[in-house]
Amino acid sequence: MCVISLTACKQASSQIQVNATQINAELAARQAVMLDVRTPDEYQSGHVRNALLVPHDSIAQTISSIAPDKNQTIYLYCRSGRRSGIAFDTLKGMGYTHIVNLGGLSDLAQYGLSIEK
Repeated sequence: MCVISLTACKQASSQIQVNATQINAELAARQAVMLDVRTPDEYQSGHVRNALLVPHDSIAQTISSIAPDKNQTIYLYCRSGRRSGIAFDTLKGMGYTHIVNLGGLSDLAQYGLSIEK
């Protein structure tokens, strides 16, 4: 099982290396999905390219139509990292095995990701 919380890994000695090139390649090949777990208004104000809006409080009800394969890589982010952490825990509890919590908007730059309007 590969369940990764990058916000938690920041303090670990062996960090997982994730970058925009890798993420974008996985998204293009449909090997991964990028989920913005904020509100619709927040999403409309700007989001990562190719990110799907799935508010954290409805992820349990909608994830099976977005990622029916529980082994597909799922990248999560929100404004501060709190809601992506909640979504992370929800997906983990549902049996998803490749979850990457990118944290909040301010954390995205370290992975080479930016917000587009």
